[in-house]
Amino acid sequence: MSFICFKEKARQNLTVAEWCYENGHYDACCNRAYYAMYHAAVAALARENIFPSETHIGHGWVQTHFVTHFCNRNKMFSRFRTCLQDAQKIRDMADYRPELLNRKKAKQQISRAGEFVRAILAEQENNDEF
Repeated sequence: MSFICFKEKARQNLTVAEWCYENGHYDACCNRAYYAMYHAAVAALARENIFPSETHIGHGWVQTHFVTHFCNRNKMFSRFRTCLQDAQKIRDMADYRPELLNRKKAKQQISRAGEFVRAILAEQENNDEF
């Protein structure tokens, strides 16, 4: 599993989330913002050679291992302890509930996603040599 691939997925999803927000597609914005965070977390784990035992990378697995490794053990991203879980709850609302999310909720989601993704990718880029 290549962490470089997941870094690019994180960047792409954040770009799409921003486009969705600017164009009033708030549910899609919240969905893509969550996936930007999810892929950034997968990239961070892969960079540390932390992989699931299966080929499928489950959301719960990513959330647990991200918090364990980067928030608890290394305290590198302590401020993001609940971000993935919180963002998934909002994504679930966007994807599985009949009501539409509003601009304010989408703005919160994309702001958190931007901070999360940029912090993780910046840390990785500071440590990458390629």
